[in-house]
Amino acid sequence: MHITSQSILFAIGLLGFVVADGLLPQSTPMTDDHSSSNPTPSTAKPKKPKHSQCYNYFLNKDKCVFAAKKKSERCPVDSKDQCGHAIPTDMPIVFKSKHKHASQSTMGLEIGPNGINTFASKSEEDEASTEFSAGVPSKKLVRRYDSELDSFPIAGGDGICGNYKDTAPGVCLWASAADVPGSLSGGWINGTFTKPCGRQVFIQRKGFPEHTVYAPVVDGCTFNATTEEPGCFRIAFTQATFNELNPTQKEIDDKIIHELVWDFDNALGTKPENAAI
Repeated sequence: MHITSQSILFAIGLLGFVVADGLLPQSTPMTDDHSSSNPTPSTAKPKKPKHSQCYNYFLNKDKCVFAAKKKSERCPVDSKDQCGHAIPTDMPIVFKSKHKHASQSTMGLEIGPNGINTFASKSEEDEASTEFSAGVPSKKLVRRYDSELDSFPIAGGDGICGNYKDTAPGVCLWASAADVPGSLSGGWINGTFTKPCGRQVFIQRKGFPEHTVYAPVVDGCTFNATTEEPGCFRIAFTQATFNELNPTQKEIDDKIIHELVWDFDNALGTKPENAAI
């Protein structure tokens, strides 16, 4: 085949046309195979919350949380401003009334068969005031560990914190069902927020602070509660802890104990492993 200069020029022109028209693939820089493995927002795991729903509830309500790990967020035990105690908004209305009773003396003359007689009359008017209330404030829960509702024993088994037995000490705190798995923490504890597991709490009968019972968090209970109050205040326990609270015969028969106080065992900040979370 005879190659002429015209054929060479034709070939060069044709090649330029092909490149300009994009018919040949353009060279691309080499990429790392791992660069495409970054998770998309739809596959990335939701960030776990730092605190429970109940912790945030008390922090927002009272500006502090009893037994919190962080000193700036922990309510002082001897708080003079009674941190953690909400001031009732439905205070009784007091009505006041005053009564005046003045005193006045008068002189008079009386003409009768025996002549003219004089007499004096005196009237008195006293001043007094009275107060009465139109009602009394409703009784509200003011601390998370004031539990005046029923507290009952729970059976052992597989719980949020794993398997546990009713013959060993243990407590069950509120586990709210109103949460998005992996993103929000419902109640004190739930299936996606297990940080409270194993943290020790103390329990007392109201009026008997000398008798304190300690037990770890082993599970969560719904208590049929849908709001922080009363959910965050509720507590239940294993049969072993129930027995440690010295129940009366009626409480044993009813399997219910009333009026308990409880809290995470970190009131002074010296046991951070048991802090409210």
